[in-house]
This record gives sequence, structure tokens and C-alpha cells, in this order.
Amino acid sequence: MKNLLLIAFISVSTISFGQDKKLFLDLHAGARLGGYHADSSKLAPGIHADAGLGYMFNNVWGIKGSLGFDQFSSSADLASGSVSDKSSIIRANVELVADLDADRGLTDRKFDWMFHAGIGLASQFNSAYKESLTAAGKSLNDPLIKGNDDMISFIFGLTPQYNINESLKIDIDLSAVFLPLSDGFVDKTIQTSRYKGMYVLFNPSIGIHYKL
Repeated sequence: MKNLLLIAFISVSTISFGQDKKLFLDLHAGARLGGYHADSSKLAPGIHADAGLGYMFNNVWGIKGSLGFDQFSSSADLASGSVSDKSSIIRANVELVADLDADRGLTDRKFDWMFHAGIGLASQFNSAYKESLTAAGKSLNDPLIKGNDDMISFIFGLTPQYNINESLKIDIDLSAVFLPLSDGFVDKTIQTSRYKGMYVLFNPSIGIHYKL
């Protein structure tokens, strides 16, 4: 009886996860464009990377959790000399995923168009800025990660995909990330004034979509 139950469990698992392949993994690497910086500074394009693990409820709709990383590097020539600022943002989002081509009933198609949108939290890490606060005797009493710029994260993206086989796709992802409740500037050691506002990041990237 135990052997029969084991065989049944393996069979159900194989059907659910082997044939339908509803679980999927996304991996991307590319560029970070945008970010509100001081008028006196130059903000260079940065590195972007993200990963997502998701589940398709049917052939149209799904959901995924994603983690994203964006790097910032800016410089300025001030009266006191040349200064530079380096920081990074890490964000976590829950996203709705939609296959825009699924309702066409096409078979053996080579291209798909995916849309994703979601909400989450983001936090900017700037070690030099945090050290300047502690050196000045200021207490880090902000919520969430102390000394970081913590924000809400909204993401919207379009992802054209090319199908290699049943499991693997290569794709180009074009995403926009809206970050409200930020402290205003990404180069916090150059621009010391603060205000609660929002800036937008653009993430063009390439990667893979793999059905597990």
C-alpha cells in the first residue's frame, strides 16, 4: 500500500510539475538608467540585475516574486574639490504576470510578449552617507533599515521572448520602476538637502525565462 501511494505521489508530481511546467525562473542583467541627482553632479549609467520565481495559474495569468539590484555612481567638481558618490538599491516586489499572446491560440510559436507589474519595497544603501551621519552624532531612528533610504517600489515591464524549446526562452525586458517616498537624491553625499519625492528608474536587460 505504501509503495502504491509513493508511486501515485510521484506520478502526480510528474504530471503537475514535469508536463505543465507552471513554475518558472527569470534571470536578467542589464543597465540602470535614471535617478534624481544633484544639479552639480554627473550620474553615470549603472548595472542592473534581477531574479524572479513565479507560478502560472493558466496559460495567461501568473504571479512571481522578484528581487532587483541597481547600482549608482556619480561625481561632481565642487569648491572643496572633486567628490564621488556610490550607492545601490535593492528591491523586492510581488508581480502579476500576463502572456499577451496566449489568447491567440497559436501553436509552435517562436515569440511571446509578456507583461508584468507589481508593488514592493526598496532600500538604498550608501555606506559613506551613513558613516557621515554617525560621525556627526546623528541618531539613525528612521524606520526599516537604519540609515538607508527606504521606499515603496512600483514596477511595470514588457518582455518580448524567443522560445528556444519547451522549457527555455531568451528575452529582453524593458521595465520602469517608480520609487515614491524617497529622500529625493541618489547621490546623498553630494546633495545634502532632503525632500520626500519620487524618481523613476529604467531597466533594459537581457536574460532567460526557464520553466521548472
